[in-house]
Amino acid sequence: MASALKPAEHRSGQQRLVLGGMGGVGKTQLAIAFAKQHQHSYDAVLWLNATSEAQIRGSIRSMAASLIKSRNLSGYNDESLLNSFCHWLSRPENSRWLLVLDNYDDPGLYDLRKFLPYTSQGSIIVTTRLTNEVAEKCACLRIDLRPLDSVEEAVAVLATRSGRVISDSGNTCPLCSRHCC
Repeated sequence: MASALKPAEHRSGQQRLVLGGMGGVGKTQLAIAFAKQHQHSYDAVLWLNATSEAQIRGSIRSMAASLIKSRNLSGYNDESLLNSFCHWLSRPENSRWLLVLDNYDDPGLYDLRKFLPYTSQGSIIVTTRLTNEVAEKCACLRIDLRPLDSVEEAVAVLATRSGRVISDSGNTCPLCSRHCC
């Protein structure tokens, strides 16, 4: 993910990546972990709920006050806010941003492309259950996440994340009732 989403000074063009997989496989958690781990690489990390067009517009409205110089947003309709948001992302001096569009699971509801800035800078992550369709529509690289195949795999991930050492000590694991941790 890090090499695919390098900020603009390291690479030319906008970087787009789709994280796909079935529900509950960890797409959102992986996007959160990436954003936290690489936040120093970006001047701004922006998160939009892409579940529906209403949700994405609401997310843009929520963050608009901090991005748009005018704090009084009462005169802005959804289209003018979207234009201002995309204009902010497209400013030449503003090239080191990460935009996460989370839960774009039903591309038939609306076209996500109208919420993407018309610029050749920045990095975008889209999380979805429909990897093929979204990657094709948005011209994105893709990573397909899969569920873990076994309890042993899950325990190994848990041990790695928790910093515990896996051993054959004979202790019974409280998670799987096996001798694995």
